[in-house]
Amino acid sequence: MRVARKRLVFHALCVLESAKRRARSGRVPPYPELRLALGVLADAGARRETIQNFWIEITQEGAAEGDPRAIGRQQAINSLMNGLANQAGLPIEVPVMLAIGDAIGGLDRPRRSHRLGH
Repeated sequence: MRVARKRLVFHALCVLESAKRRARSGRVPPYPELRLALGVLADAGARRETIQNFWIEITQEGAAEGDPRAIGRQQAINSLMNGLANQAGLPIEVPVMLAIGDAIGGLDRPRRSHRLGH
């Protein structure tokens, strides 16, 4: 069974979104799913420099909520994630954001299926 490239990229972005949410509490350990997701995005065309910068920010020590560096770190992570999505060919627009939110859960609104076009 072959999985469509767009679907792989979508699931990789779900992993990154989950890591981004975890980063609010501090350092995200370099767990295997994160490595795999970044590898998928690299294969889909994301640039190495953007991937490395995301990795550095997401695994950074001591920038949890309350730390003065936390806001800048979250902004950097958001910007890098958007760059990775664009480079991989699936820009994070409203339908993609909603679908990612539904896939990983945790949004304060009723769940609704947001299907991405194939």
